[in-house]
Amino acid sequence: MVKIITGVRRSGKSVLLNELFYHYLIDDGVQADHILKIAFDMKKWEHLRDSGHLYSYLLSQFADDDKYYLFLDEIQMVDGFEEVLNEIRSEYNTDIYVTGSNSKLLSSDINTIFRGRGMEIKCFPLSFQELHSFRGGDARESLDEYMFFGSLPYTVTEPDTKNKRDYLDMVANTVITRDMIDRYGIRDESLFRGVIRLLCSSIGSAVSANNIANTLKSGGYKTVDNETVDRYLQHVTDAFLFYKADRYDIKGKVYLKTRQKYYV
Repeated sequence: MVKIITGVRRSGKSVLLNELFYHYLIDDGVQADHILKIAFDMKKWEHLRDSGHLYSYLLSQFADDDKYYLFLDEIQMVDGFEEVLNEIRSEYNTDIYVTGSNSKLLSSDINTIFRGRGMEIKCFPLSFQELHSFRGGDARESLDEYMFFGSLPYTVTEPDTKNKRDYLDMVANTVITRDMIDRYGIRDESLFRGVIRLLCSSIGSAVSANNIANTLKSGGYKTVDNETVDRYLQHVTDAFLFYKADRYDIKGKVYLKTRQKYYV
């Protein structure tokens, strides 16, 4: 079974896997050289983004028949990773864990990609209860902190307000630029950011591609259309920047395809 840890960037996926679970395995008696850790977003592992090179490298690390644990961070950066992991899983004594910041490859298609042998583990930012448990003190102050800065692990532990703001700007720009604009070849960056700003100002309200497009047109965007907005909405949910809540028709017992609510 391949375990897939998904979630927005900086939500704690890598720490959960490469620190907490790693030390758990070491304490449980697993040898360190039987735990292979690769972070594909790092320059030192760039050559392994080719699936053939990745396959050859992994085989070269298997020195005996004991179980090997594979920690593969940001696996979606490897084209053709599915074939590599399926063969490694079925032919070798391995326990495979992967992380990803894009649900296009790692959420809805998991059963297809891993032939029924994949399990998704969703990693969210801290809940309010977790944040308040860490901070202690007055619950109202914790709530203000939660509402203003969110609950990515770094912002919860960092006391300096400016550092928190700078960090959140960095994360947002990385997700927007690297995970969406660069990945999907978005040409109209201004329009794309306009859709994101509009979603942020409409949290908890039912919206549709049509009313978003109309609002943007009235705000000066002349080339926006429903199809483009709908595609952008898919991109922001694929990158875990927003989560979509579909409306449910109780009488018809079906989910409606229009006027969903989006949450950060």
